[in-house]
Amino acid sequence: MKVFFLTCILLLMSSINYAADVGHQDLAAEYHIVNAYIKPPIPGGQATAAYFTLHNNSSEAITIAGAKSPMADRLELHQHSMQDGLMKMSKVASITVNPSASLTFKPGGYHIMWFGASKLLDKKTVPLELILSNGETIKIIAELGGDRQTAFHHH
Repeated sequence: MKVFFLTCILLLMSSINYAADVGHQDLAAEYHIVNAYIKPPIPGGQATAAYFTLHNNSSEAITIAGAKSPMADRLELHQHSMQDGLMKMSKVASITVNPSASLTFKPGGYHIMWFGASKLLDKKTVPLELILSNGETIKIIAELGGDRQTAFHHH
């Protein structure tokens, strides 16, 4: 009887661990990043921008509250907009992506403004982390000068 009882407990514990692993994989599928790249900085320049497309496959809106990278002095969320007939760039506090929607960060629109671009010299790929308002993060590997599919994962 004791052996049967212990076997049942072990089976129950392994099924709980399996469910936790499957749940983590499902969360990672909620956000999908493609075409992450960083515009090469001009020679001697200290600023550039990062671009990508974020697909929010979840049933809830997500809000990007910031970004960070060990290869930057500072990162800011920015947007270009027309004001009085002129294109202006401004810092924004956050960017929301609606459920089951995508948002492309691109030249002339939303982008991650990158300060400290000299740290990018001689790099092919660069780590970038989006910080969501709920505390979750999305890690991205962006190509320097590219516009290609890139790897990511969600925590």
